[in-house]
Amino acid sequence: MDNLKYLIKDRKYIIGKKREAVERKIAWKLPRKVAMWAAIRLFAHATSGRWGNQIVNELTVDEALKRWDQKNDGPPEPYSPNIGQLNHVDPPNTSNTGAAPRGKHYKHTNSKGVSYYLNMKYVSLRGGELVPIYYFSKDIRKEASPLPDGYEVRENPRNGFLTVTTKAMIESEKIEEED
Repeated sequence: MDNLKYLIKDRKYIIGKKREAVERKIAWKLPRKVAMWAAIRLFAHATSGRWGNQIVNELTVDEALKRWDQKNDGPPEPYSPNIGQLNHVDPPNTSNTGAAPRGKHYKHTNSKGVSYYLNMKYVSLRGGELVPIYYFSKDIRKEASPLPDGYEVRENPRNGFLTVTTKAMIESEKIEEED
């Protein structure tokens, strides 16, 4: 009885391998334009609909093929990269500054009397590297962030626009002005 089970499994395995070899031969005979169109169609399907927030550079072929078999409807799934795996992106450290503690927001009032809140989010560069960007908004958002170590808020005197720059950058500008 056990021999029969193994024989059936063995035959299914051999048939699967032969089928795969035939599919591979057919795929290699296809014109390049058709193969390219199929690849574009696969990745377009795997990055639209409920996967609309997927960054294409981070999508593997295996994951795209799994998604091909799934139904593609509904709203996009929220994109949240696993920042812990990325060694080149460190979340800001606010340990020994006068900035708000982690989880709090940083509020700055400009010379025109308008209050702004600092926000931070990660963006993907063309090479796939995730880097943090800082920006101000008039309302408190879920991306609210404390002012990180080594950064300072600067204001454009003409329009009151706020930017976050590193203190080293400010020091180098002061040295250039003195020369």
